[in-house]
Order: sequence, then structure tokens, then C-alpha cells
Amino acid sequence: MDADVNVVRVWIESTHLEPAHRTKNPEQYEEAWRILRSVQGILIPGGFGDRGVEGLFWHSPCTACFSIERV
Repeated sequence: MDADVNVVRVWIESTHLEPAHRTKNPEQYEEAWRILRSVQGILIPGGFGDRGVEGLFWHSPCTACFSIERV
């Protein structure tokens, strides 16, 4: 199917969005949130690693995407 759109993928490390990361590396934290606020859509791949699917939906700041105010 051709949707006639140009998709640009941007990788954001989800752990950089977590509040605990703000104290560890404030620059990475702010940059990750700046990037997330600037996109027009998100694609969250299937869960993997230690946190798996549970980490994607319950512990990930990506759930905040639904309430982000665009700047």
C-alpha cells in the first residue's frame, strides 16, 4: 500500500526518558524529551530485554506520549 508519506525514523533510548535518568545525565534526559515532543507519530516495537512488554507499557515514559503538549 502506498501512503505517499516520507517516514523518518528517530531512535530514542526509553531509559533516557525516565525520571531517574534526569539526575544521572540531565542533558540526555532533556534531549530525549525534546526529540519525543518534536515527532508527529511514534512506533513502539515489541518488548524485549529484562522489562519486556511490561516495561514498554507500564514502566516506560512512552505512555506519556498520549499527553504531551506540542511546543
